[in-house]
Amino acid sequence: MGIAISEYAWCDPSIYGTLMPALMRTKGFLMLNSTVLGHNHLFEMYNNVIDHKDWYVEYSPVQLCFDQNGKPLFDPIELRSELEAGVMSYAKFRQEFLCDWNAAIEGAIFTRELEHATMQGRIGEVPIVPGVPVSVFLDIGVNAKTGVTALWFVQFLSNGNIRFVDYFEDADQPAEYYVNVIFDWRDKHGVSLHKSYLPHDAASREKISCSTYAARYRELGMPVEVIPRIARKDLAIEASRKFFRNYHIDSKKCKRGVQALREYRKDIINKTHWANHSVDAFLAVGQFCEINNQQKPIHPANHSVITPSRNTAW
Repeated sequence: MGIAISEYAWCDPSIYGTLMPALMRTKGFLMLNSTVLGHNHLFEMYNNVIDHKDWYVEYSPVQLCFDQNGKPLFDPIELRSELEAGVMSYAKFRQEFLCDWNAAIEGAIFTRELEHATMQGRIGEVPIVPGVPVSVFLDIGVNAKTGVTALWFVQFLSNGNIRFVDYFEDADQPAEYYVNVIFDWRDKHGVSLHKSYLPHDAASREKISCSTYAARYRELGMPVEVIPRIARKDLAIEASRKFFRNYHIDSKKCKRGVQALREYRKDIINKTHWANHSVDAFLAVGQFCEINNQQKPIHPANHSVITPSRNTAW
């Protein structure tokens, strides 16, 4: 018995960890095949296992693909003709036929910003700055199909730098659960909290308490502010691009969030996709900066949040 996953590069990266316990228990096989999709989780997996004794790895761009008689699977002349005819873009050709990890992902929103941030060392180890309060930006999983709530833990420095120091997500949990996650995170790291910034749909009713999400967070002792609804998603994207030069993102603690940013594409906006909740919470940071209408975002007041009494099941 085993599992075969086709086009693994396009799957939610958490699928591997979800399946492994069952595969280990049954001693089953795992087969992954895919075309490439930039430096995403497939790229990471490939480099992690390429020399591993327990894995068989094959990398087959079109120029290395032959049939049993040694003839190319694809006629080079026909391929060139199709490319010149504009049947697909050169970036798509590099991705689909050449298995080029460095080919630009068609429609990817933040490719350039992520490349610049990586080259400038702004994606890497980003420790928490002592004495600077942490704000939490959330996207609440009110979507019936996914129910994912995403949290970015962010510090705004007085010099204008914006530090994404941690990331968390889970699904189908009540407000109490996420409030406790935030307070436990604060206690673990010995920092003060400023506010939690909720999306416009925080006015929706929570599944369990029937109170609005914003009201429920406040009842649990969490100061919150609701980010106003923006007229068009592209305006939120442009706000994030504008302030991206100030962003510093911890590559390990925010790994899942960075994966989502790499795969955020035009064709998945406003659709059910694993990356959307993470990116929507990320976009709220840019909206917050734009709302404050300053080149250097405001430095939140340096005060602690009083720990509430917890009347929850956790």
